Amino acid sequence: MAELPAAIDLIGDVVWDTHLAVPYLPQPAREARATSKSRRLGGTASHVARWLHLLARAGLYPSVPPAIRLWAILDAEASRELAFCDTAGCLFVPQVGEVFVLTEPDGEKAMISYVPPDLPPRPMPGRSALFYLSAYALLALDAERQIVEPCAQLVAQGAQMVFDLAPLIQDMDAHLLRRLLSLARIALGNEEEWKRLFGVEDAKEVVQAALALGAGSVHLKRGEKGSLLARADGSALEVEAMLSQPVSTAGAGDAYTAATLAALAAGRDDHWGAKLAAYCGALHTEQRPDSENIAALQKVL
Repeated sequence: MAELPAAIDLIGDVVWDTHLAVPYLPQPAREARATSKSRRLGGTASHVARWLHLLARAGLYPSVPPAIRLWAILDAEASRELAFCDTAGCLFVPQVGEVFVLTEPDGEKAMISYVPPDLPPRPMPGRSALFYLSAYALLALDAERQIVEPCAQLVAQGAQMVFDLAPLIQDMDAHLLRRLLSLARIALGNEEEWKRLFGVEDAKEVVQAALALGAGSVHLKRGEKGSLLARADGSALEVEAMLSQPVSTAGAGDAYTAATLAALAAGRDDHWGAKLAAYCGALHTEQRPDSENIAALQKVL
């Protein structure tokens, strides 16, 4: 088995999520009164980091797990909650962003984001063996110079990149998205994100378009319908979703991504990683305590 990378670098966001359970989403002239409220750490980098940590604690790695290095903007409280990560490369501000998540009884959700003004430029690693990049990073000013060029340099140095699309894909430069896909060892996105990027409705055409750009493998996440994996070598796999009792789907895609990233770091093949990812995504929707998630992961592993 190949040697484990010393660290996994995560380039993404850390925000505070305020969750509101609502009977239905607000409509014009109709108020939706929340039945519960909770606040916890969220954002792509935070969610991925948490699930990488859970998988390590569950015994995924055959030896010492890779360190989890964050490249994000943090406040002091977020830093304390991410104490299991290496945050030496992070920038600190008094307040990070906040996302309001409205969740219906069936787990469907709507999200509203607030980003504080005048945030400093996102930090980026100078070297890496394996790194994750959230497409949300492309919402930064001068994304080509600040994000894409540093990622291209990392890949040119031999790094493997796991690239994850984002719901706001319509607000991003499609040229930059395609360039990152051409550099990706693994590219992930949900069905709507992939279709919106390529303007194609057929799922198999979507993944073939992504592979044609140069991605090593492509994951198409389809929620309760499972997922589709296609590789540049021509192999493909459809994975059924695990049965679950969803409380909220917020962050489930990041749990899926984390499992894919961890499987790659552990030297496992893409098919094995896709099955673990589908399990983690479904498990996350149940919003269990970490101890219960670890116990469930140990049984599966």
